[in-house]
Amino acid sequence: MALALVAATADADVAIDTNPATPLLGKGAERPGASTNASALIDKAASTLASAKSLTADFEENDSYPTPYKDLAQRGTVTLARPGKLHVEIKRYRRVTSADAWTPSGNDALSVSDGATYSYAFLHPHSTQIKQEASSTDSLLGALKPLPEVAAFFGASPTPDAPTLLSPETWEGAQYQVVDYTVDGGHQTFDAHAYIGDDGLVHRLIYRAETQRGDVVKEYLIRNVRLNAAAPDSTFAYQPPADATPLDSSRLTGLASREGPLTPGTIAPDFAVKDAHGKVVKLSDFRGKTVILDFWATWCWPCNQSLPHTEAVVEKNRDKNVVALAVAIWDSQTGFDAWTAKHHYSSIDFAIDPSPQGKDVASALYHIPSTPTAYVIDPAGKIVSVVSGYTGPTDELQAAVDTAVSSKTASAK
Repeated sequence: MALALVAATADADVAIDTNPATPLLGKGAERPGASTNASALIDKAASTLASAKSLTADFEENDSYPTPYKDLAQRGTVTLARPGKLHVEIKRYRRVTSADAWTPSGNDALSVSDGATYSYAFLHPHSTQIKQEASSTDSLLGALKPLPEVAAFFGASPTPDAPTLLSPETWEGAQYQVVDYTVDGGHQTFDAHAYIGDDGLVHRLIYRAETQRGDVVKEYLIRNVRLNAAAPDSTFAYQPPADATPLDSSRLTGLASREGPLTPGTIAPDFAVKDAHGKVVKLSDFRGKTVILDFWATWCWPCNQSLPHTEAVVEKNRDKNVVALAVAIWDSQTGFDAWTAKHHYSSIDFAIDPSPQGKDVASALYHIPSTPTAYVIDPAGKIVSVVSGYTGPTDELQAAVDTAVSSKTASAK
């Protein structure tokens, strides 16, 4: 059943408005015959979706992590119809900690299936990346990861582990039956609560996993649900914009998993890109310097968060001949120009490779699976370290720079 589907990714977190009198998770008071009743409720929720002709709803996913820079919120609308029709619009938001306000992440998404063709559009402020393929159960269920409550509409039917019926709870003015069970999230085992309404549908899911750093919590909500309301065919039609670029994530993932990032000691491959003024820049232009080669994107939220730290490291080591070359990838020239017009980092040289994903220098030469990823290169052109992702300022980049500056090859130079 769809309740067992969860996207337990490491880059998402949640803020939950809790009622102190109503525990969100943990074992509550079990009813007599709780296991039997819980299984019956789950089966009813699955059969209600499986028999529906269509569904429309608003949805929300909130993910919270115990470490900063990882919280993620996804909000949007969903329309499902048969056979194999889907329209999911997602607005994404990020924040540093739960004390901060949610801000747009810069990378929204749209999934559309007309029953024959599935389209996924990665939407940035100034560009669109698009992937299209034949519609399949896998593609439809992939689009529903932010709202696993309704995945049974397309046949998802794994059985939750050890479901138990707890005492009813009130949420947003209505009373819900609450089923407690466990979920295998891959990296963690989640304790889960499903809130099932009088309509037989799950309206709220809460997952919690205990980690050494604290709890990871994921909350999935659906509101304004309508079953069997007619949806026009135009809802499931999508024409990509003329300037859309291919989203070749499958090829990129294959490169990363097969070869991995370049290892320390490897000579950094040379390449040529254009800077913010249209001038050709080569990596070899910086030979004799310690280079922080940062692959990033204007729409990438953690990339933007990391740039002040990168600049601070460069400024701290300016007398040691340390420079930073930040190459925007999987981006548009329009987006890059708009971003550089608004943002100013005097200690970072910015450039762009507008080549399609999978054909750019970052993926073809450096095997970058995600942004931001920085290579620290010593004055002799050898890679010293690879720094992937950003979850706040650490000593990792500075330590890599220290190693590069003091390397034997650097001294010989």
